[in-house]
Amino acid sequence: MKSFSYLLGLMASFVVICSANFDLYIQIATFYNGPEFTQVQRQWAIFEADPSCGEAVDQPWYYDRGDVSVARGVRCAGDGCDPTGAASEITKLEMNLGFDDDVWHWTIYRDRPRGQNGGYLMYGLDGNTYGECILFPGDNWTCDQEPFLILNGARKFRCLTQCSVSDIQG
Repeated sequence: MKSFSYLLGLMASFVVICSANFDLYIQIATFYNGPEFTQVQRQWAIFEADPSCGEAVDQPWYYDRGDVSVARGVRCAGDGCDPTGAASEITKLEMNLGFDDDVWHWTIYRDRPRGQNGGYLMYGLDGNTYGECILFPGDNWTCDQEPFLILNGARKFRCLTQCSVSDIQG
């Protein structure tokens, strides 16, 4: 019995507890539906790493909304909410990333206490924290999918949490 306990303790010492992460990007999608009609949408997307153009175009995206309490999307407040704005100027960002009945709904606040990595804590609907989002600018891209779509994106945050992109998007 002693050797089993020792072996179990030894095995446990090799177990690594790791967190997943996802990067949050703002995107401007310009759709060309003929010579007379152009539609521009602000969208948000999450990726595990810097996306290729193919990944950026194929990845599910979230509408930029004024209210995400009942519909999935992202609500952003502050001067950093466009692709050229500094992420440090975002004062509040609410993410409702849930599909179907899943609840992946967090809010980060610039003026609240910071996490252990200096990031903005991710507050859930229940008031508990579920990780943190650190400022992580630097990956900007343009995907020209002529003749119908041009997609411009800019990374704003890396969110460190137990949830991966595949957890969230199924």
